[in-house]
Amino acid sequence: MKNILQYLIFFILPTYIFAQIPSQNLQFWVKADSVEVINNKVATWYDISGNNYHLTQNIESKRPTQNVSILNKLPVLTFNGNNYLHVSFPNKYDQPCTVFVIWKTNSNAKQCVLDNQTDQYTFLDNNSDGQGVRLWGGLGNVYYSKQNPFDFILTTGVYNFTNSKLYENDILKKTGNVGSNSVYGFNVGYRSGPNDRYLNGAVAEIIFYDTILSESTIHMINQYLMDKYAPPVHLPDD
Repeated sequence: MKNILQYLIFFILPTYIFAQIPSQNLQFWVKADSVEVINNKVATWYDISGNNYHLTQNIESKRPTQNVSILNKLPVLTFNGNNYLHVSFPNKYDQPCTVFVIWKTNSNAKQCVLDNQTDQYTFLDNNSDGQGVRLWGGLGNVYYSKQNPFDFILTTGVYNFTNSKLYENDILKKTGNVGSNSVYGFNVGYRSGPNDRYLNGAVAEIIFYDTILSESTIHMINQYLMDKYAPPVHLPDD
């Protein structure tokens, strides 16, 4: 009986987890329920992609907090404008690539939710006083206006040079040239180069693929995330 349970844990459970989203070219995946908490602060945010690209923070005062039962009874990590987590990848990932982030802001300041450790690889448009959402890979013209602060949204970024795309909640908002920068790692919660634009907000989940995904796959992952954190309301039959 013990052997059967071990089989279920080590073989069936991973298959179930990766059945939620495609595993091919999946390089990084963090969810707010997979963390190490020390003294009520998040010291490690575990990468469940299989690559073990865990986000960490050794300075206790710089660690975010985990807040449970926030989105559809699921946790989020809260950043107070002075927190961040980081990981360096052993090899860089060039474009094209695709990123999905569930996040929100709590202030109207210029902020960065995701940075690629070489230049700002962020979704929040820092060129318009924080009043927008953008992709940045060396150029910043893939953005749209959005009043800051804002509640939780799903941002999907397709980084593909001159054919890049920016989505909000599965709706295409902008296309254009994002630049040609690669990804050397991730900093979640601030812009690492100038050490500024700290996130005052929260993040629930980040998914990163080192490839361009089909429109149908993007829609499928977007739908998975939206159903997970904001499930549709099913009205009773008349």
